[in-house]
Amino acid sequence: MTRKWTLMVYLAGDNNLSEECIFALNDMKKIGSTEDVTVIVELDTPVHENTRLKIEKGDSPGELVRELNQSRLDRAKDITKRINRMSSSKSDAAAGEKLEPTLERVDLSYSDRIFAFVADCVDKYPAEHYMLVLNGHGSGVYGGLLFKEDGEDIESLTAINLGQLIERINAAVLGNSRIDILGIDTCVMAMSEVSYAVHNHVKVMIGAEGFEPLAGWPYKMVLKALNDNRINDDLKKLSTRIVQDYTTYYTDYQAAGVSVDQAACDLSESKNLMKAVASFSRTLREQLKSDEATVAEIRNALVLAHWEAQPYLGQKYVDLYDFCSLLKELCVRPDREADCWKQIRTVCQNVMNTIRGPQNEEHPEDADIRFDHGNGARVVNFQTDPKGFIWKSCYSGPIVQYSYGVAIYFPWSEENAKLDEYGEIRFVNDSEWIEFLLEYLRVTKRKPRPGPVAIQNQADKVFSLAFKQLEQANSKSSTANKSSTANKSSTANKSSTANKSSTANKSSTANKSSTANKNLDNLAGSMRNPPTDFNSCIDWKDPFGPIAVMDSSNAVQPIRSTRR
Repeated sequence: MTRKWTLMVYLAGDNNLSEECIFALNDMKKIGSTEDVTVIVELDTPVHENTRLKIEKGDSPGELVRELNQSRLDRAKDITKRINRMSSSKSDAAAGEKLEPTLERVDLSYSDRIFAFVADCVDKYPAEHYMLVLNGHGSGVYGGLLFKEDGEDIESLTAINLGQLIERINAAVLGNSRIDILGIDTCVMAMSEVSYAVHNHVKVMIGAEGFEPLAGWPYKMVLKALNDNRINDDLKKLSTRIVQDYTTYYTDYQAAGVSVDQAACDLSESKNLMKAVASFSRTLREQLKSDEATVAEIRNALVLAHWEAQPYLGQKYVDLYDFCSLLKELCVRPDREADCWKQIRTVCQNVMNTIRGPQNEEHPEDADIRFDHGNGARVVNFQTDPKGFIWKSCYSGPIVQYSYGVAIYFPWSEENAKLDEYGEIRFVNDSEWIEFLLEYLRVTKRKPRPGPVAIQNQADKVFSLAFKQLEQANSKSSTANKSSTANKSSTANKSSTANKSSTANKSSTANKSSTANKNLDNLAGSMRNPPTDFNSCIDWKDPFGPIAVMDSSNAVQPIRSTRR
């Protein structure tokens, strides 16, 4: 029988969340599978490695562990039968090659395991609608999600991996019919970058911008909503109810100082959000190349809006709507009526209209009536076209009260920001946000304190010049040889972690393991965008006398270490 919903929950509890995963399973068992909803889980803990279980209603102590152990036993028997069938029909050697993929201990990738789980659920429990929930740890685009501990190794998914996984499920399992709801029951994953990674293959995404309590979602309430025939055919009403119930559930925890947020995102609006951010990125990059006085004022407005905006994960992320709202307010002043300020107000409203919908904005008319993203994309009227990327956003408690549903990566400093890795994310390129970040970090970076040029900086410049010359030489050699991968893209030559951005050298984790004392993240947290070059202290007398510097022609010239 085809039921209305199949709920698939992957519980990544091979870490400190193993007890909370069992709590979640017992919460599900209070409702269990019904005539309308099938509930299937896959549990990964230090005891259970990818154990699948259909959740049935029951509340007897010890019942769950018996069901989990029976599931493991049934799976072992099934594998044994397959091994015996293959061994009887093939030679031992050929059978050995075939049965490897059937063993529980096979070294599948994280994506492969989740894919196999979803494929099995859809095959055995077909339904009108599918909801996939990923339960575990998360840290947004800077870190990833579903961390799994394997000895000293930690495995996880990235935003890019997640997008590829969901695309694969969509094409190979669902016949290009999108997943109805993707629930991310982890911390800090309700991000523009994450939603865009899956928007072609998912209708609705539900997640939190900030931290989640260890207990995660109240699954009993989720199952009640899925079984409510008044709303379970309407994705907007259903996802709104899930967000509302989650927030209500944790309201009592305000007494323990707990703050939570959650939002439901309509992923059909993802392209409009990308274009709105692109309009912002283009305009701000252009204005940050104006005259010096104007750039200084815009820089100050950006820094203040960034400073005040709702932050997440140690101020690595900000709420996108809150940031644009604050920046727009800072541009509405009698002394800021010039065209550049009007343009900034306009692109801020573009983002605000797209996130909440023009119908929910006080001044939707401030947005662009025509934005052309280029590349043949549809021209957008931000005053009327957006319907609202966020269907429902709720919070409880003071810490995340300026959460409007979607966050974005917004580092204070380029140091340890992993911008090369971040720049591989599709949203970042399509929205041109990475280009804005680079320009923002350039104009907000504090200049080195005046003084004689430090010899370390000279060494860095010499190394940089040497690498550039080597790169040019390799490029010429590659042209001659036509296939020199080692010369053109070698990690050692172009982007060596050891030479150019080594964690061991620059943030001292490997050398001293003193995060508080040595790591530049700590410095960036206090000075925001500190200088990475420095000059020698003008009050310090160099015991070795004059040092050498390079002039504009890269010729080495001696200078004296004297006060200016």
